[in-house]
Amino acid sequence: MNTEVLKRLFVYINAHKKPIIITIGIILFINLLLCGSYFAFAKAYKGRVYPNVYIGVVNVGGLTEIDAAEILNQHIDSMLDNGIEVSLGDRTTHLDLRKTAVDGTDLSHDLIYFDSNDLIKTAMGVGRGDSTWRNLITPLYLIKPYSLDALPEIDYEYIKSQIKESFGDIEIEAIPADYKITKQSDDFSIEFIEGVDGKEISIAYEGILFDDAADLELNDLKLELREIRYEMTNEDALKLTDQIKSILLAAPFNLTYKSETMHDYSWEITQEDLIDWLFPIYYYLDDSGKYPSLVYSENTFAGLGLGGDKYDEFIIGIESDVNIDPIDARFVMENGIVTEFRGSQNGIEFDDNATIGDLLDIFDNVDHENPQTTIEITVKSTPPDIATEDVNDFGIKEIIGVGTSTFYNSPSNRMTNIAHGSAKLNGLLVAPGETISLIEHLRPFTLEDGYLPEMVILGDEIKPEIGGGLCQIGTTAFRAVMNSGMQVDERRNHSLVVSYYNDPSNGNPGTDATLYDPYPDLKFTNTYDNYVLLTTMVDVPSRYMEFTFWGTEDGRHGYYTPPVVLSWVPYGEDEYKETLDLEPGVEKCQSAHPGATTQFTYLIDYADGTQFSQVFTSVYRALQKICLVGVEELTVECPEGEVCEEVADEGIGEDIVEEEAQTE
Repeated sequence: MNTEVLKRLFVYINAHKKPIIITIGIILFINLLLCGSYFAFAKAYKGRVYPNVYIGVVNVGGLTEIDAAEILNQHIDSMLDNGIEVSLGDRTTHLDLRKTAVDGTDLSHDLIYFDSNDLIKTAMGVGRGDSTWRNLITPLYLIKPYSLDALPEIDYEYIKSQIKESFGDIEIEAIPADYKITKQSDDFSIEFIEGVDGKEISIAYEGILFDDAADLELNDLKLELREIRYEMTNEDALKLTDQIKSILLAAPFNLTYKSETMHDYSWEITQEDLIDWLFPIYYYLDDSGKYPSLVYSENTFAGLGLGGDKYDEFIIGIESDVNIDPIDARFVMENGIVTEFRGSQNGIEFDDNATIGDLLDIFDNVDHENPQTTIEITVKSTPPDIATEDVNDFGIKEIIGVGTSTFYNSPSNRMTNIAHGSAKLNGLLVAPGETISLIEHLRPFTLEDGYLPEMVILGDEIKPEIGGGLCQIGTTAFRAVMNSGMQVDERRNHSLVVSYYNDPSNGNPGTDATLYDPYPDLKFTNTYDNYVLLTTMVDVPSRYMEFTFWGTEDGRHGYYTPPVVLSWVPYGEDEYKETLDLEPGVEKCQSAHPGATTQFTYLIDYADGTQFSQVFTSVYRALQKICLVGVEELTVECPEGEVCEEVADEGIGEDIVEEEAQTE
């Protein structure tokens, strides 16, 4: 800046001195006012959520974390207890949103789950960000309500099964177009069978349910039927007649495979198979290939597809012959001694899409006089999670953490599941930085895999469900992870207080972790520089289990404070429901559970003197004793002043469809 410019600036300031001083004063005053207001505001709400902050429709403004958690969970409990009404046409049913286990509580499960701890932490962070300027104006922008969405996790599969059970008879099965192929001497008669349009319950309700749950205010659901139309024409389908005849004359076709053990496999596709499997379908063509399409458009063309129950059985047969699950490297230690080592192995998986795509390509250009009839199937290599070459230096030298729990008074099926699931985790190697999902490693939850069922109550029904005992495994692993000083990525407490989850340090609830496929899950990350190894021990006679993590100590010390019960909530009066699932007069009951709010702190002391801390607040709902009582016929409750008549289910679906057809 030259001298002349400085002189002009000085003259301007001197001439306008008073307005400039006033302006600067106003700016300073506003800043001082904002700072003073903010610091007074922050002091007044220290340890509490700022005012006018909502989670969905729940006002948590001005509340401490504990009070906000209790208020929020009370609202969620009430909402889930009430369930929702679901209707289609003139039929309405009640959708239960909670399952209650009859024996034990592992399978007690909410069909809509909210991470209330995370929601409260987010609410506490509103107005307390990294931006200084935004923090200063916090009192201003919180004059209006600030709402956070709850972002639920919803068990759509189970909800869908309830909807199917109540309304499935209203749906009309759609049947795709097909051929009727009849062999006549050396020729074939090919007739087109037109597809049958159908109706199915639209899954649009899933998005509506999510949006409703996100603001913690569930509304009744109105279902809609979605039309399924097959537009294949007789003309387009029969254009393929010559091609079909050429394919059939070239049959049989053979799929071959030579395994890594040099075992030769061959699967024959006969004329009879193709007569049953072949059907017409439209394909959509673009630069990346062709894809099936139900409807005709300018970009589609008629082609052949393979399908049907017998075709599916054929594919499953190949998979059972070919597929090999990958094997992780396994390393088991007991009492400081390696008792088992197993190298990793890649898996093999039949690529049915690629193989059938190759077969259909041959069908498109078949020459029945000189046909290609042998095709080598395509397989994919599926690598293990942990390969032998990746773990030459395990770095496993000593115990870094142990978790324990007891399972007294558990039914026999539950104990079997605990032992089976724990055995699947024994010898689990976790690479540095790897995140483990217990659900993934405990799957599949099937009878064939070795799990046994327990009974659950859903509304007025009792149903068997597989998976009892998983929460015991999750709880033990959770404690072992914390005592090892590793990172907890995902954990949810059980919905009910159960004695065999109480912490061994003081007998209070609060350090359990529930598992239910697909969620909630227990996830943790190995934050050590070396591999860690999990070994599991289950002593069924003593009802005691112990999970141990092995690795290399780096000076850290992981531990947690004994859980403290902040409040207890009494349970209500016993509830009795009629059911047709039990013999008349027979009762099946779920015991009562008091509710509670508990808290503990997870701590890691590192070698450099720094400390990590994470507070876990667990809210358990109160549950009264629920008994299902067997009856010969359910009592129909009728609103006061109304006359109720029993309505038979038969024919309702057809009536709705007919009414819709007339409306159209």
